[in-house]
Amino acid sequence: MIRERWDRDGLRDSLHCYFTAAFNTRTHKHHDDMSFTIFGFGREILTDAGRHSYNYTDPHRRYCESVYGHNVVIVDRADTDTRRLNIGKSGITSAFTGKGVTGVDAVHYLYPGVESRRLLVFFPPHVFVVFDRLVCDREISATQQFLFAPDWRVAPDDAHAGLLRATLAEHSADSPTVFMSQLMPGTAASRVISGQRDPLVGWVSRQHGSFESASAVHSDAAGQSVAFVTAFVFQGPGEAERIPVGRSEWDGSTLQCALSVGGQSHDFTFETGPVRSRIRFRESAIESSVWPTPFEYRSRRSLARSPISNVSGETGKIHKREANGDLRLV
Repeated sequence: MIRERWDRDGLRDSLHCYFTAAFNTRTHKHHDDMSFTIFGFGREILTDAGRHSYNYTDPHRRYCESVYGHNVVIVDRADTDTRRLNIGKSGITSAFTGKGVTGVDAVHYLYPGVESRRLLVFFPPHVFVVFDRLVCDREISATQQFLFAPDWRVAPDDAHAGLLRATLAEHSADSPTVFMSQLMPGTAASRVISGQRDPLVGWVSRQHGSFESASAVHSDAAGQSVAFVTAFVFQGPGEAERIPVGRSEWDGSTLQCALSVGGQSHDFTFETGPVRSRIRFRESAIESSVWPTPFEYRSRRSLARSPISNVSGETGKIHKREANGDLRLV
C-alpha cells in the first residue's frame, strides 16, 4: 500500500495505491500479478474488473479473472500460467522510501520464457511513474493495459500530442483530472478501448451480476526485450493543470527518466544488477538488495525445474544451476 498521506485529515480524498504480486495459492487466484489500483479524490480511478459472479463458466466471470481485467502487461494476448507448478513465481523484490519519493519493484515468471518486472515510483502528492520491462527467450508482442473505473472518460488531449486526459463523465471545472503519458520512445501510440465484446475488453463489474463499459488504455511494443515507461499525473479539483513532459532511455540495465510536471523535475535513474538495484533521484540515492531474497531464491529454484528455466535475453542467460543445486545470476 502506498499513500499520499497517513493521517486522518483528508484521508478520503488523498491518493492511495494498492499493489499486488504474490502467487502463493490458487485459491481465488486471478491473473493479476503486479497489478495495482489507485483511489483518490473520493473515488476509484484505476481499478480491476471485479468478480461479476461465481459461475466460473460464465464468459463475464472469466474476463474478470483474466489479464484483461487488471492493470498488467499482457504477453501475446494470453493469460498468465497460474497452474499449481508456478506457485511462488511472483513477488515483490524490494520497496523503498526517501525524501519525496516512495516505490516498489516486483517480478513474475508466469509467462513461459519471460521474466516480467515492474517498478512503481510515487512522487507525492500526485505523480506516479510505472516502468515495465520484459526479457524473453523469443520475440513477443506485449500490451500494457490500464483500466479506468466506469466513471472516467479517457481521450487524447487535443492540445498535447501523445497525452491522454481522463475526466469524469459529469466533468466540471471543479472535477479531478488524470493525465497519462508514455515516455518510452518506440512505444506505439496508446489507444482507448471501451465496451469491446469480442474479445471482452474494457468492462468492469462493480456489483454482483453487473457489467459496465469502462476505458481500457492499451500501449503496444514487440521484441525480445520490451520496456514501457508511463507517467500519471492526478490533478485535484480546482488545481492548475500540470502536464507531464518527459522522455526515458533504457539500455537493458539502466533506465534514465527525465520528467517535468508543472515545472517541477521528477528525474531519476534506475540501475539494475545481479546483486543490487539502485535508484537515484535529484535529492538522494537509494540502494535496495534484490538478490538473494527468499522470494527470488524460491522462484529461481522452481524455474530450474520448469520448462522456462532457460530464460534468456540480450545479456545471455539470467541464471545458472550450480553444482550444489543453487542458482546464480550470470
